[in-house]
Amino acid sequence: LLPRLGPVYPRWRIFRAMAQLLGAFWGLSVVVAAAPFDVYGFQPVVLPMLPSGTRLVLKQTQPTVSSGDTLALLRSYVHQSGRDEPEAIGSRLWPAAALLCRWMLGAADGIQGSSVLELGAGTGACGLFAGALGAGRVTLTDGGGEEILTLLRHNAATNTHLLREAAEVGEMCFGDRRAAASLGAGVSWVLAADVLYGQSSSSADREADEEARADARRRAEGQADTMDALIGHHRRPRVLLAHEHRARMLRGPLAWDADDDVLSHFDRVAQERGLRVSEIVSERPEIVRRDPPFVVWSADLSLLEVGRAGAERA
Repeated sequence: LLPRLGPVYPRWRIFRAMAQLLGAFWGLSVVVAAAPFDVYGFQPVVLPMLPSGTRLVLKQTQPTVSSGDTLALLRSYVHQSGRDEPEAIGSRLWPAAALLCRWMLGAADGIQGSSVLELGAGTGACGLFAGALGAGRVTLTDGGGEEILTLLRHNAATNTHLLREAAEVGEMCFGDRRAAASLGAGVSWVLAADVLYGQSSSSADREADEEARADARRRAEGQADTMDALIGHHRRPRVLLAHEHRARMLRGPLAWDADDDVLSHFDRVAQERGLRVSEIVSERPEIVRRDPPFVVWSADLSLLEVGRAGAERA
């Protein structure tokens, strides 16, 4: 059940939870340690409310079970884990998007009337949220295929009444500098949420881990190329990257760039292109609730800014 995880979560965090879940599925007598154990990454994601008191309406493939039903969330996760195509990953909300939207609430004055480009938009949550805060032009891009682009068009149309003008939808793959230069012309903000992850299709754990790491490195290099092209050397947009750390210990303080191979590789290749990555805000995991035998934790998140090395922030 565990090798095909889309954005990869460490298997040691959910092994015992899966054992308990298997028992619940098939009525097996599974012996699990009496002590509570951690569950991470299963909470439904809720975007913040807009200043108007309304919320975005987004179609997605996220589980609809109650956030208080841990076992049902685990069942849903097992069902979704068999689909690791880009469409399955991109067509749901992830916690990093909510972090970026919460931050944008405090930056609404700078967003109003501006031009916004979202990369790897998936559901379009961040770009549409910026549009609902008053951005003048919103462009949503993704390279995940026609299914994702159709979802983006649907969500853009559903939320048009919240925007100054209808959002545009375009296809752009990471690493395509020409598309970045074209779609990013004149933008003030570039948004990306949860685009640094590894994806695998192998059935063996070791094989899947290696494949996911290689895929994460390729993604990081393509993303650095795209951001390098967007930032350019003259009129520079603010580029914000919301990231979920998926392979770090839950407890204790950690710096944003510690113990995260995927992010470290992105930081390294960004530096090679004359870019710098800096932290805006981080949220370490906290206990959301205790649902014996589970202890449910929030996501480990960082909001980062990517800019030209040596340049002052706008």
